[in-house]
Order: sequence, then structure tokens, then C-alpha cells
Amino acid sequence: MNNGSVSKNKLFVLSIVFLVILCYFNVSNVSGESNIVGIDSCPSYKPIMPLKKTTFVGFDDESYLDDYAYLASVPANIFKENDVLFSNPLLFY
Repeated sequence: MNNGSVSKNKLFVLSIVFLVILCYFNVSNVSGESNIVGIDSCPSYKPIMPLKKTTFVGFDDESYLDDYAYLASVPANIFKENDVLFSNPLLFY
């Protein structure tokens, strides 16, 4: 493994951590509102409130880092708070 791919992997992991932290602060501001009502015309067991963001995880066929990043970003992309499910698209490209 050369130094270029190691630094690329470190940069990718740091960007995922940054996105997760950013998502936490963004959602904590939204969830402070008490009058949030989700969309109830879906097959989910709770109303869903779509968020105005999208998470992209890049494909890497030489390692499992992209798979782990995808799994790690699931809790930041769909979660329940105050009896409402918050969700946004998680795209694997």
C-alpha cells in the first residue's frame, strides 16, 4: 500500500466523521421544534419527516472501507425522535 492511498483513506474517514458530526448538529436544531408533523401517507409505522440533505458514499472495489462507511452513516440518515422518523437519502455510488 503506498502513501497516497493511505492518505486518501484517512481523508475519506475524516470526511465521514465530519459529515456525521455535521448531521448531528443540524438535526439537533431541527428537533427542538415541538410542532413537527411527518408525512403519514407511507407504509412506515410512524410518520416520516424528510430532511433536506443527501449522503453520498463512494464505491471502492479494493477495500471494505466504503461498505463500513455506508453502514456507519445509516443512523445519521434515518432515526426516530419525538415520535417522528427523520429520513434522508443515502446513496452508494
